[in-house]
Amino acid sequence: MSTQSASPMRGPEAWRRTLTARERYLAAGDPDLLPSHECGVRREIILSWRRSLLSGVDSAGTDLPRDQGATPPGRLVLAARPVLDRLACQIAGTRSWAFLADRECRLVDYVVGDRALTPLLADRGALPGARFGEDVVGTNGLGTAVEQQRPFIVAGSEHFRAHESEATTAGAPIRDPVTRRLAGLLNMNCRYAQTNELMLPYVTELAREIEARLLTCSAPAEQALLEEVARMWKRRAQPVVVVGEEVFVANAAALRLAGAADQELLRDLARGAAAAGRERTARLELGPEVTVVARCQPLAGSSSRHAAAAITLTPAEPAGLPGPAVVAAPDAAAAAAAAAA
Repeated sequence: MSTQSASPMRGPEAWRRTLTARERYLAAGDPDLLPSHECGVRREIILSWRRSLLSGVDSAGTDLPRDQGATPPGRLVLAARPVLDRLACQIAGTRSWAFLADRECRLVDYVVGDRALTPLLADRGALPGARFGEDVVGTNGLGTAVEQQRPFIVAGSEHFRAHESEATTAGAPIRDPVTRRLAGLLNMNCRYAQTNELMLPYVTELAREIEARLLTCSAPAEQALLEEVARMWKRRAQPVVVVGEEVFVANAAALRLAGAADQELLRDLARGAAAAGRERTARLELGPEVTVVARCQPLAGSSSRHAAAAITLTPAEPAGLPGPAVVAAPDAAAAAAAAAA
């Protein structure tokens, strides 16, 4: 899959043509009655409009729903800070701004080129915790980049909500450099008239820099954990799980034994091994028909507060044979809570 989006529409005529196509589509009231391929609008945008409509987004809305209690991801913030500081200097004096969002597409931090933009963004609700998911505010550079799973730019009237039709927003996913899971997003924003073809590659390059810093900014235990994940993929036949307080990575062999509901049980084993400062082995019930012997090795720098461990799983011998003590899985309510964590 390409990592770059097709070029957005540019110029006043393209802006009006896209606006007309969007208004006609919304007026029809049928999500499946898509504009034709000849309408001049990128298909990615049309399909995003459809998702937005199906999600119930109000095209006339202006608010930004907010999760006020959201906790900023410390590792992402630490890695992004120097990049954002440098970006603030580079865009100083311009009517541009940039957002850093977490993996849930919630605003974590922002920088502006013109200080006069700060109260305008605050009035709009662009405060920490503000949600930019496509299912909440429709087609936009952050939310649609998540849906596309790649850098993506939304220009002017390509936005689903009329309120954003005068802006261009370009977003790039930030991925954990080892697990490749989404860690957050970075986007650049400007008025539509200032749209530049370099916006998307520029914000993509900044996102790659933050990804590289995610490794160097990790605490010792986290660095050891990430290194262990890299080694884990080389042992495909052996079921291995690498766990930390915010990380749970299992290879395919381990996933056949342990599911999402078992994460907290395995983390408890890792915390116990970290507190004792030595390897622990336990017989675990991971389900009604799955019992394993788990050998838990705490990683370098691990502690009871920042537990990180590699856990090797081996299917247990039939019941009644000698083996380590059995540790029961959590009850259904606890398992559901662990899976949702």
